[in-house]
This record gives sequence, C-alpha cells and structure tokens, in this order.
Amino acid sequence: IGIVISIYVNDAAGKGHTTSLGADIRHLRVSSFEHTRNAFASSTDKLFFGRVNPGSVTGQLNLPVARRIVDRNQRLAGVIGTAIQPEYFGGFYKSLQAGEGTSLRLIRSDGVVLARFPDRPGLPLDVSVFQYFREHVAKEPAGSFEVESVIDGRRRALSFRHVSGFDLIVAVN
Repeated sequence: IGIVISIYVNDAAGKGHTTSLGADIRHLRVSSFEHTRNAFASSTDKLFFGRVNPGSVTGQLNLPVARRIVDRNQRLAGVIGTAIQPEYFGGFYKSLQAGEGTSLRLIRSDGVVLARFPDRPGLPLDVSVFQYFREHVAKEPAGSFEVESVIDGRRRALSFRHVSGFDLIVAVN
C-alpha cells in the first residue's frame, strides 16, 4: 500500500494552487480545512494533522497533513500538504499481534482520533471528553493504566506515548 494519495499546495493568499493529481483546486481555500487553516495561521513549520475525511478531489478517505512554507525572507509563501492513506497505519496494528479486542489509535494531542485499527464505526472520534484522557494521556508523555473498554466493557490496560516532535499520541488497549 502506498502511503501518499496526493500532495497539494495553497498559495500565500490561501487559495488552492496545485495538486499532484492534476485537478483544478483553485476553488479550494485554506480556511475550508482545519489542518491547512492552522498551518496558515502558524508561525512555525510544525505539521498540522486534520481529521480523517473524504478527499476534496478523490473522495477517498485520507489523513490530511499540512505545514506552512516560507520564502527566502521567511515570509509566508503558502501551505503544502499531503493526503495519507489511513490504512497505512494498519500495518503497525497487524505487527502488534495483540489479540482480539485490542485496538491501536493515532490521536491528536487535543483528543481527536485520527485513525483506529481495527476501525469500529460508531465509537467516539474525540476522546478529550473522557476522564482518562484529560487526567493521564493529555498530561503525561507516556504511560499505562486500566480503563473500561468502550468496545466490550471489559477492563483493559491502555498504554500510550506522545510522538516526539509531533502533535500525535499512539495508544493501544
């Protein structure tokens, strides 16, 4: 499975400029998408991750990632982004061989679930509302504790780690 679905660029005015798919994206605006809006407003070259959603050109589910680009004078030149296939992260899950009922989640530090393996539609896509997230996951760089599974109601160990240099958390339970 290839990881990248497309690469796209927005100009300094926030307007869609070009995409690796060859589609006309001039009608798209930075402000239309959380991740590009955040990158555009940022003063750093940090990566911003959006929620998994259908792509504007392909309609295919993707994990959008964007960062600002600057010119030689360090002025904003635009935003560059990529659409990543969420299934790519499924390989990590399979390599865990953790057993039935175990799940792997890629979470933004604000609690938004970006990817879950196996995928279980209907489960919350924002875990920031849960006490375990607020008291442990959001505050500590890594750890493990017991939590009641929303999947089957059983008590399970939840282990997590913040990904150094990124606004991401990996959690397994």
